[in-house]
Amino acid sequence: MKGAIGVKDNLGLISRERWRVATQFFSTFLAEPVIGIFVGCDKAGIKTLAEALVDDKKQAKWSKLTGTVERLSLVWPFLFLMADEIDDDGDEGRAIGERLLFGIDSDERMKAAWWESANDAQVEFAEKWAGRDRATYKQWEREVGVVPPTPTVIAVAASRDRAAQHAEEVRSGIIFPSLLPLRPFTFDSGMINPLCPHGILIRWELLEAAESPAGIAEILARNLPVLPKLVYFDTACQAARNATRRILWLLRLSLAMWFLDRFHQPAHVCSGMYNA
Repeated sequence: MKGAIGVKDNLGLISRERWRVATQFFSTFLAEPVIGIFVGCDKAGIKTLAEALVDDKKQAKWSKLTGTVERLSLVWPFLFLMADEIDDDGDEGRAIGERLLFGIDSDERMKAAWWESANDAQVEFAEKWAGRDRATYKQWEREVGVVPPTPTVIAVAASRDRAAQHAEEVRSGIIFPSLLPLRPFTFDSGMINPLCPHGILIRWELLEAAESPAGIAEILARNLPVLPKLVYFDTACQAARNATRRILWLLRLSLAMWFLDRFHQPAHVCSGMYNA
């Protein structure tokens, strides 16, 4: 590690940042397995990269396979921090590759354990709602007796569609322009405001009880065919675990990564894998 971190002739800031990269990797892969490290990633590609490291391939070869981990701030910086050390000592590359394989294996075991422990209602829900069919949702609304609201606003012809949409927003407490619900969920209370990558408010949703980590997972699962590739949230660690327990089947259909924004990081003591 000394060669990678650099103990001499380095600015203190550089050494601290390199130690942070190394500490995040070690704390995640050398303790108990952290479930969901590779959720949303190309696991087959990561496995190929891991096997190349185990087989003592040199940087010139395994670096071409790192596209599968470029989204992982936990793995990608550590690999390139250690690149020269791996070339000099095959055992280091082998150890890193084995940790990656261990993480993939833990995810697969978790998937099997989830299906084995799921009750009949969970299995039925997963099988029914794994699809992305709006018609299935509309059928469910009819089955549970959801009645389309009658607009009370008098509107000219050009505005009638918007008046009907507004009535539905009032009935459901959900505002998500051009994105209609695909799955049913029961919400906790408070308000959640999703933003697009440009920081523009694209939706707000009223909840009926105190906000919980389940809220963000429920909103995304309810309205999107698959989860977004990146989710920044002040309790992303808890939301990701909640999603793993409740909608693992949807996570498997998605390419989603959960990140804790930097403003909230100092107050959290969870795994560094969630740090943005």
